[in-house]
Amino acid sequence: MDDNENKETLIDTNHWDSCCGKASDKRLLIFSANLCISLILMIFSLVRLCDDKLLNEEKATYVGFITLVVGIWLRSPLS
Repeated sequence: MDDNENKETLIDTNHWDSCCGKASDKRLLIFSANLCISLILMIFSLVRLCDDKLLNEEKATYVGFITLVVGIWLRSPLS
Protein backbone atom coordinates (compact mmCIF):
# COMPACT_ATOMS: atom_id res chain seq x y z
CA MET A 1 0.00 0.00 0.00
CA ASP A 2 1.24 3.43 -0.79
CA ASP A 3 0.47 6.65 1.09
CA ASN A 4 -2.55 7.56 -1.05
CA GLU A 5 -4.24 4.23 -0.34
CA ASN A 6 -3.52 4.60 3.38
CA LYS A 7 -5.06 8.09 3.41
CA GLU A 8 -8.14 6.91 1.49
CA THR A 9 -8.63 4.01 3.91
CA LEU A 10 -8.30 6.34 6.90
CA ILE A 11 -10.78 8.79 5.40
CA ASP A 12 -13.25 5.98 4.66
CA THR A 13 -13.14 4.62 8.21
CA ASN A 14 -13.73 8.08 9.74
CA HIS A 15 -16.48 9.07 7.30
CA TRP A 16 -20.18 8.49 7.97
CA ASP A 17 -23.05 9.29 5.65
CA SER A 18 -26.23 10.47 7.30
CA CYS A 19 -29.78 9.74 6.20
CA CYS A 20 -30.00 13.26 4.74
CA GLY A 21 -27.11 12.65 2.36
CA LYS A 22 -24.67 14.73 4.39
CA ALA A 23 -21.21 13.48 5.28
CA SER A 24 -19.82 13.72 8.81
CA ASP A 25 -16.75 12.73 10.72
CA LYS A 26 -17.33 9.65 12.90
CA ARG A 27 -14.94 10.87 15.60
CA LEU A 28 -16.80 14.17 15.95
CA LEU A 29 -20.18 12.47 16.30
CA ILE A 30 -18.92 10.03 18.94
CA PHE A 31 -17.21 12.81 20.90
CA SER A 32 -20.32 15.02 20.73
CA ALA A 33 -22.59 12.22 21.93
CA ASN A 34 -20.25 11.36 24.82
CA LEU A 35 -19.96 15.02 25.80
CA CYS A 36 -23.72 15.61 25.76
CA ILE A 37 -24.50 12.52 27.83
CA SER A 38 -21.76 13.42 30.32
CA LEU A 39 -22.95 17.01 30.66
CA ILE A 40 -26.56 15.96 31.16
CA LEU A 41 -25.57 13.47 33.86
CA MET A 42 -23.28 15.98 35.60
CA ILE A 43 -25.85 18.79 35.58
CA PHE A 44 -28.61 16.48 36.79
CA SER A 45 -26.42 15.15 39.60
CA LEU A 46 -25.32 18.63 40.69
CA VAL A 47 -28.90 19.91 40.74
CA ARG A 48 -30.01 16.92 42.79
CA LEU A 49 -27.13 17.44 45.25
CA CYS A 50 -28.26 21.03 45.81
CA ASP A 51 -31.63 19.76 47.08
CA ASP A 52 -31.78 20.11 50.88
CA LYS A 53 -34.49 17.46 51.21
CA LEU A 54 -32.23 14.73 49.82
CA LEU A 55 -31.11 12.07 52.29
CA ASN A 56 -27.43 11.24 52.71
CA GLU A 57 -27.97 7.77 51.24
CA GLU A 58 -29.43 9.34 48.10
CA LYS A 59 -26.60 11.86 47.86
CA ALA A 60 -24.09 9.02 47.62
CA THR A 61 -25.70 7.93 44.34
CA TYR A 62 -25.28 11.34 42.74
CA VAL A 63 -21.73 11.75 44.01
CA GLY A 64 -21.04 8.35 42.44
CA PHE A 65 -22.41 9.57 39.10
CA ILE A 66 -20.14 12.61 39.21
CA THR A 67 -17.16 10.44 40.11
CA LEU A 68 -17.98 8.11 37.22
CA VAL A 69 -18.10 10.92 34.66
CA VAL A 70 -14.89 12.52 35.93
CA GLY A 71 -13.18 9.12 35.93
CA ILE A 72 -14.20 8.46 32.34
CA TRP A 73 -12.93 11.82 31.06
CA LEU A 74 -9.63 11.90 32.96
CA ARG A 75 -6.79 9.96 31.45
CA SER A 76 -4.98 7.30 33.39
CA PRO A 77 -1.70 8.56 34.85
CA LEU A 78 0.00 5.44 33.50
CA SER A 79 -0.85 6.07 29.85
